Amino acid sequence: MDLQELRGRIDRVDRQLVDLYRQRMEIVAQISDYKRAHGLPVYDAEREAALLSRVEKLAGARDAAGVRAMFAALLDASRAYQHAQRGE
Repeated sequence: MDLQELRGRIDRVDRQLVDLYRQRMEIVAQISDYKRAHGLPVYDAEREAALLSRVEKLAGARDAAGVRAMFAALLDASRAYQHAQRGE
């Protein structure tokens, strides 16, 4: 397989990641509405710690650090999205 074919495969994965990000943010918006309606804070330290632990285990030892970093950034984006939805 040549470099262009490999890059094409990466491009297809990137499109999937963008689609998954959009799907996640649609759900985050629903969570934001629920939290606002029930007086719950955006940040849930226990939930985030559990999520990061879970994805590290799913990733395995070789990829745990990279997956943790990716999900930490995703959680930051999710929190920012919720704050924006709330007008904060």
